[in-house]
Amino acid sequence: MLDCVRWCLYNPTMVACNSLALLLSLRVSVAFMASPPKSLISKIAPLKAEATDETLYALGINVATQLGDIRKLFPTEEMPQILRGIEDYLTNKVADPTDILRANANDINAMLQDRMVKVVADEQVKGLAAQEEAAAREGATRTASGLVIEHVKEGAGPQPTAASTVSVHYVGTLVDGTVFDSSRARGEPAQFAVKQVIAGWQEALLLMAEGGTAKLTIPADIAYGDAGSGDKIPGGATICFEVELIKVLSGGVGGLVL
Repeated sequence: MLDCVRWCLYNPTMVACNSLALLLSLRVSVAFMASPPKSLISKIAPLKAEATDETLYALGINVATQLGDIRKLFPTEEMPQILRGIEDYLTNKVADPTDILRANANDINAMLQDRMVKVVADEQVKGLAAQEEAAAREGATRTASGLVIEHVKEGAGPQPTAASTVSVHYVGTLVDGTVFDSSRARGEPAQFAVKQVIAGWQEALLLMAEGGTAKLTIPADIAYGDAGSGDKIPGGATICFEVELIKVLSGGVGGLVL
């Protein structure tokens, strides 16, 4: 991320190109409307030519979501100055940002690096506490990697291997309970090869059997590391899952799956 920020600071033309790409990506996600079925044409309301306060406000929120969760890096009291810089550039008060970006590049990079290190450190502290709490629960097992697994329901079917493909339901949360992903919310199980998922999942699946359910507490080292994942999983985060191993689709042992 820092390399990307540093590169963009010295390439204002690229920043402008990226901004254009961002605006082009803000189209409403009903892409099928570009060529809707004839049966729907009569039901589609004519597009409004005028921009309302509500639509412009929604557009602003959409742009903000593209930035990721920068709230972890910048406290509320710093937001007005950041927004002022955005507004000045978009309203042509800063005709050429090259000089100001170059003059502040080192400070920006140092600030971002320092704050991202702090985010990771804070997540590591919270994660260690969550790992210890999970490991202390009755029936929990902590492996050499740091994975904590609690078997809620023992499975009676075949066990997956590293070469297996499995069907699972899962809910993934941060240690504070915030849900970042859920197959149950989507209403259908996920299917994937064991070797395609994070190390903590790979290890846990090999300790389960078809039909079983387990709670997992996965340290960052065998999850997404210091980089995190997108804007939902911070760097250094310990993550938790409740996993139901519905079916071993191939490559299982201890059963009839081949």
